[in-house]
Parts: sequence; C-alpha cells; structure tokens
Amino acid sequence: MQKKKSGYTLTKGVMIGAVLGLVFGLVLGDKASNVSFLGTLFLRLINMPLILLIMCAVMEAVGSLSMKELGKIGVQTIALFAMTSAAGGIFGLILGNVIQPGAGLDMSMFEYDASMTIADNGGLTDQILNYFSNNIFNSMSSGDNLKCVIASILLGVALSIYGSKREDGKNPVLAAIKEVNKVVMTYVSIVIQALPVAIFSFVATGIGIVGSQLFMALIKLVGANALGMILMTSIFGTLTALFCGVNPAKIFGKLTETALVAFVSASSAVTLPTKLDCAKKKLGVSPRIANFVCPMGMSMNCDGALLFFTLSCLMVAQAFGITVTTGDQVNYVLFSTAMSFAVITVPGGGLVMLGIILQAVGLPAAGMVIISAADFILGPIRTLNNNIDDNMVAMAVAKMNGEFSADIYNGTKEFDPNVFSYHTGG
Repeated sequence: MQKKKSGYTLTKGVMIGAVLGLVFGLVLGDKASNVSFLGTLFLRLINMPLILLIMCAVMEAVGSLSMKELGKIGVQTIALFAMTSAAGGIFGLILGNVIQPGAGLDMSMFEYDASMTIADNGGLTDQILNYFSNNIFNSMSSGDNLKCVIASILLGVALSIYGSKREDGKNPVLAAIKEVNKVVMTYVSIVIQALPVAIFSFVATGIGIVGSQLFMALIKLVGANALGMILMTSIFGTLTALFCGVNPAKIFGKLTETALVAFVSASSAVTLPTKLDCAKKKLGVSPRIANFVCPMGMSMNCDGALLFFTLSCLMVAQAFGITVTTGDQVNYVLFSTAMSFAVITVPGGGLVMLGIILQAVGLPAAGMVIISAADFILGPIRTLNNNIDDNMVAMAVAKMNGEFSADIYNGTKEFDPNVFSYHTGG
C-alpha cells in the first residue's frame, strides 16, 4: 500500500508564513514594517523575467495547437472558453464594485511605482490601436505587457501554421521557445519557494499598521469569489442545459463528483479523469468531443481564474486608494482574458499570473503577496469553477456538432465505451 505523503508543501509554507506574520505584526506593531524589504525583494526577483515569462508561455500555448485544433471544433471550443472566461472577469468586476473588498484598507505603506498607472488612451479607436505594438522590442523594453501578449498570440498562430507546413512535421522554432520556457519556469519555481517569506513580510507589515482590517478584506474577497462561482455555475449550467434541450435541474447533480474532486485536490490535472468520465457517462458528450474539449480546458478555460483576477485587481486598487475608471476595468478583463492563453505550470502559478496582471494594468504587485495569504481557499474555488464549466462547454460543443446524447444525459441509455462518435454512430 502506498504511503500518504505528509511533508512540507508550498501551501503549508504559505499558511505558516501568514500565521507568523500575523503574530509578528500584532506583537511589534508599526516596527514590523522593518521586514517589508523581504517582500519587496521577492517581487523584484519574480518580476525580473516577466516579459520572457509572458511571451514564451503564450507563444508555446498557441503555437502548440494543431491545424485541426484551429479548425471548426477548435474555433468553437476556444471561442466558448474565451466567452466564459470574459464572463468570469465581468462577474468579478460587478462583485468587486458591489462588495468592495479593499474599501477602508490602507496599504499605501508598500512600495508602489505610480508611473506604472495606465494612462488615458483617448477614444475607442485609440484604445484599440493601443493594444497592438508597432515595435515589439520597444514594447518589451518599456514593459508594455498587454501589447506583448497580443503580439505573442499572433506569433503563436504563425508558429502553428509554420509547423503544419513543414514536410518533416517538426517545428524547431517552437521547440526552442519551449526550451526557453522551461528555463524561465525553472527560475520561477525556485523563486516561488520564497513566497512564504514574502507573505510573512507583507502580512506582518500590514497587520502591524492596519490591524484586523487586512483579514476582514481577505474574508470579503473569499466571500465574493465563492458567491461569483455559485452565480456563474448556476447561470452557465441553466443556459447550457436549455441550449442542449434537456432538464436544467439535473445538470448540477451530475457535476457533483467533478466539483468535489476539483475543490479537494485544487488541481485540474488530478480532476481531468473524473471530468472526462462525467462528460461521457453522465452529461451525454461523445468521447470524440470530450477527449478534445476537456484536456484543452485545463489551459484555456479560466473563468474561475478571471473572476479571481478582476476581483483582486479591484481589491488592490481600493486598498491602495487608486482611482479606477471604466476603461481601466475593461483593461482588467481584456488583459486577464489574453493571459488565459498562458500556462504557468509551477506551484503558485496562479499567484504569479496575478502578479503579472497587476503590474501590467498599473497596480502594485505587492497586492499579489497580500492576497496569497488566502489562496489556500481561493485556489480550490478557482479550480472548481474552471473544471465544472469545462464540462458545460463540452456539452455545448457536442450539441453544435451532433455529438450530444440526450438519452445518456436523462439516464435512459447507458454509455457505450465502444462508440466514439454519436454523429457517425461510431
């Protein structure tokens, strides 16, 4: 029998760092700010390969798509993932403005470069033009991350097309980018191990100066994320069932097992087998569609993450007393959605992504470390949301391609593992 692992994990380290920071801040009060430099050092180390991290991750993700995946079913799947992700961002903005988790919290004691704040970009046409770079190297050197992401998506598409046209089937450029990405990820995986120290530093400083207000803000953030997840799941589930012509009341019970595994494991990789079984055996999705959509959802469906990112952006802006315009909030959703193409496959990758997004939209990256003190519960909520919505997207794609079985969904027919496609009969 395999022994259960019980050693140190980054999650445990984060919780220990938060608790020690709480005690340190309560005992020393204002003097606890003397350790804030540790958190600032961590942020600078994380930020150092920022542009490489963004561009390599996005180009690898998009460039790895085959021409088949960029075809009809692929376009449908990616479009639905982009729509659900953007919807998650919009839910985050609504809840962030209503609940205001950062209101009344003064975090101005942390280092913040006000010059990074997004400037007014004029009218709609100017705003659209501002998303595209006329010189990628200038955008990289100036830290204009949004332009770099858009350029990376376009270059990733070009990489995919280039690879498909080579007679040998190889793509040496994509292979080189993957190797660079591995080096950057190795660096990030080393630096991220210092996250508990950074959390200790920022929590101690925050508690020492603003006291219990910090924890009340984090409780409101967790509550807003949980509420957003419930609302999104309820609305998406109902709309998906109605689109497929089946009873909406049944869909939530069928998703229970996937939801439990996702929440307990906080891992999309661990949840994938359960999610696939659910799609095929309970939701009536053909293996042809389920085997394509569900794995792709691990990296491309980020509605739970977008909910978290936009909520966190608003919380940080509120906590630092930064005035946020409607245009700024649109940027939060657009940049977070664009970054959903990238996959940061290291422990704490979601938090690293949040730090990238905060800086890219002109907000203090210190907010990422503060929020990470509650990520032990925010992470499972994100994972649950992402994975159950993967199954809903699989249902919608199956319906659009004649690959959905209402009989299996309704329980009047058993799933047959020997039938691959319902459209062709096998």
